[in-house]
Amino acid sequence: VVDGSDELKSAKDLFIEESHSRSTVKVRPPLDRIIFRQSSDDSPNAFAYGTHTIVVTKGLFSVFDVRDPHDMETVLGVLAHEHGHLAHRDGIALEIWDTCFNLPSCLFWILGKLCYFVGTVFSIVPYIGSFLGELLKLISQLVLALALSLTNFTRKLCRVVTGRSEERNADRHAARLGFGDGIIRFLRVFGIDEGGGFDEHPNNGKRIDVVEAEMQRIE
Repeated sequence: VVDGSDELKSAKDLFIEESHSRSTVKVRPPLDRIIFRQSSDDSPNAFAYGTHTIVVTKGLFSVFDVRDPHDMETVLGVLAHEHGHLAHRDGIALEIWDTCFNLPSCLFWILGKLCYFVGTVFSIVPYIGSFLGELLKLISQLVLALALSLTNFTRKLCRVVTGRSEERNADRHAARLGFGDGIIRFLRVFGIDEGGGFDEHPNNGKRIDVVEAEMQRIE
């Protein structure tokens, strides 16, 4: 299924055709079950959603002209990489991780609201009520702020660790499907120094090393 431009349709058709002839592994999920969609985002990128959907941005076709064989090979490499995310069910893993991190945040939110409610009740008590009430309200605000900060930090830290592993596995998958040269060219276009640090994507130079090592292993 294709929902997008003629460029995406051409890339999708060639990707399916070439995958069957190039791949060194069984292609899963089957390519005829993949839904290809195009977004209006101007940044050159692509994303995998759920277990059967690949979304390619309009910006990818602005940078890479599919009428050029080298650019088409690059786009195919990107599609193969995203297919790797589907094959490893990374989208489902991301949803599970988000749920795990959101649950404590919800519990802290409930605790904060409870403190605020108790503080409001205490505030009507003569003498000490106003002091205790305001104190509990302040505690509720601190609890909510702390919960939000800890949740965001731990989620980011987890995505740095798990995201890099997912990207490397998807890169290896692209090489096994026979599109290692394409994903390498994509990474080189945007610079071998991109990624790393607190980015969930590994350094592009290291990703290229991973793809090249996988291609040599296959040979």
